[in-house]
Amino acid sequence: MKTFGVLVSTMNKRKNELRELVENMNIKSNAIIVNQIPEKKILFTNEVCGNKRFISVKDRGLSKSRNLALQLCSFDICALADDDMYYTNNYEKIILDAYSTYPDADIIAFVVDHENHKKKKKKLKEGSLSLLKTMKIQSVQITFKKSSIANKNIVFDNDFGAGSIYPWGEENIFLFDCKKRGLNIYYVSTKIATLIDTNVSSWSRNNTIEHYNKQGAIYYRMSKFLYPLLIIQFVLRKKSIYSKDLKWYDVLIAMFCGAKKYKKSEMINYEWFS
Repeated sequence: MKTFGVLVSTMNKRKNELRELVENMNIKSNAIIVNQIPEKKILFTNEVCGNKRFISVKDRGLSKSRNLALQLCSFDICALADDDMYYTNNYEKIILDAYSTYPDADIIAFVVDHENHKKKKKKLKEGSLSLLKTMKIQSVQITFKKSSIANKNIVFDNDFGAGSIYPWGEENIFLFDCKKRGLNIYYVSTKIATLIDTNVSSWSRNNTIEHYNKQGAIYYRMSKFLYPLLIIQFVLRKKSIYSKDLKWYDVLIAMFCGAKKYKKSEMINYEWFS
């Protein structure tokens, strides 16, 4: 029997709030809850309560939180979670059954809908996902075999994700890294949770040159070979998003400049550590 657990990332919670969080998320399975806290505000905690482990650390960054949970967990199958989710009652069975159906899968993404979205997103076709199709997956949809990730030394890039230099794109980079290292990624069109929409966001996607600089850097980090195509397809497909504020060539130039800047910083870091 494979063991299963949920890896939850949250912030600024007190001890009693962490237990309430687990109840509010309807987590019945094993779980590790990583609570990032500001210095001198909340005391460090590391405790086990039943099949849940709560750990509060003075740190910042979603990818750092995910990596700590990965380091601490010993589950065969893991699911990534944010603190604004509500799981279905049978989520654990759905996930474990899917890995029985697709025994060669290293990663399986499931349906996680949005509470107040009137327009439903078009579902992906069930089965194996291509590299480009993984771009449609959110982190909260991702489950994986711990051994598959560990054996390939794959972790989340700490420079990407909420609370970091580039405050989004960490899941896309993670899945691209997995694909490039030969892991099998599947999609199963069964719902496991709902995202509870709130008005507060940890970051904002604005139509600014700085935003598209960062998006260009994300595409370069995803693939040093495909990033020009990823940038061009974005400019062509997402015109309705940026056209009120920026011209298409402004967005194109900004993204290529961001990719170039990240490439340069990567080369400097390589020279520093070599």
